[in-house]
Amino acid sequence: MKVCVVTSWFPTKNGPHIAPFVYDFVKSLANEGSIEIAVITTWDSEGEPISQNGRMTIYRTKKKFPALEILRLCNKIKPDIIHVQAPTIFSSNAIVTAKIAKIAILATVHRGEILPLANPFLSALRKFSLRRFEKIIAVSHFSKSLAIKAG
Repeated sequence: MKVCVVTSWFPTKNGPHIAPFVYDFVKSLANEGSIEIAVITTWDSEGEPISQNGRMTIYRTKKKFPALEILRLCNKIKPDIIHVQAPTIFSSNAIVTAKIAKIAILATVHRGEILPLANPFLSALRKFSLRRFEKIIAVSHFSKSLAIKAG
C-alpha cells in the first residue's frame, strides 16, 4: 500500500523541531513494512527537494501553486490514500488531487489549524475544505469539538 502524507507541519533543516509528532507518525507507518510512504511538504530553501529515509520519500515543494505540484507528485507516486496532516491552506490543496485522481483522502486535525477564525471568508473556506475529506481523525476530544465547530 502507498500512502502520501501532505503537510506543511514537518521538520526542515532550518526548523528541525517543527511538528516532530508528524514525523514520528510517518516514520512509524513506514516501519510497518507493507506500507510505502511519500511525504509532500514545504521547502525552506535549505536541504534537498527530494530525500529518502528508509521506506519514506520526502518531497519538498515551494508554496506557490501547491495544487499543481501536489497533483504532479501524486501522478508520479500513485498513492492508494492521501493523508493530510493538519489541513492548512498548503495541505488542503491535496483535496483537488484526490478528487481529480479518485484517490481516498483523509485528514488528521490537531488543534492549531482548526481554532476559531475571525475572518469570515477564511472560516467559510476552511468549512468547505473540511467537508471534502472522506474521514477526519481528531487527536483528542477537544480537537474533535473544534473540528465540528469549524464545519
